[in-house]
Amino acid sequence: MIGSNLLLYGSLARGEAYHKSDVDLLSLVEGNSRKVINGVISLSLYNYSKMRKMSSCGALFAYHLVEESLVLNDEGGCLMRNIFEVFRKKESYMEEMCFSRYLLSHIEARYENLKTYGYANLRVGWCMRTFVAALGANNNEVMFSNKKIAKEFGASVAEYMKVKNSIENSAEIIRKIRLFMDEHVFGWEEYSYGNDLIIFKEQVLKKMSFDASCVIDYV
Repeated sequence: MIGSNLLLYGSLARGEAYHKSDVDLLSLVEGNSRKVINGVISLSLYNYSKMRKMSSCGALFAYHLVEESLVLNDEGGCLMRNIFEVFRKKESYMEEMCFSRYLLSHIEARYENLKTYGYANLRVGWCMRTFVAALGANNNEVMFSNKKIAKEFGASVAEYMKVKNSIENSAEIIRKIRLFMDEHVFGWEEYSYGNDLIIFKEQVLKKMSFDASCVIDYV
């Protein structure tokens, strides 16, 4: 049995929250993974075995949790056993960097033909966040904070992150993100990606074909 468990992550856990910031919470469960959103509160319910695998494989999200989250409750040590104790940082996060650039190229190629931009912009934000986090991890830096990103790469780069909240045509921002990525990664076109990443790419492109600006899915 999994005991009551809850941790806080994101800007609030880092002490960088402002009045519009989300409250990002996570709890490990025995059932299917899913996300529940109520206003500014976002609760990610992760299957404990899936999270354990992510952490033991050094997934970026697990890296984020290990480095920056605050444990609010951990009855029976569920969070400790399945996130913190098993975490093993990867030697390289180049795959994450290359896949972010790869997915961005597919989004950009279809962007001007879209009728709505909300979902595409959300995924562009995911690409940018993942790319910068992976770049930081490769340099043994925790690069999830917008303040830290601004300090490392400049305020304009940190501003790119805001594209995820836009429902407007953001083609120019996407172009700037592409140029930023190309300064730091090469050979992404030839990189071989796992089946799960290819499936994720196809799901993103399929949803871009619809009015998905209000869709919040679980990844």
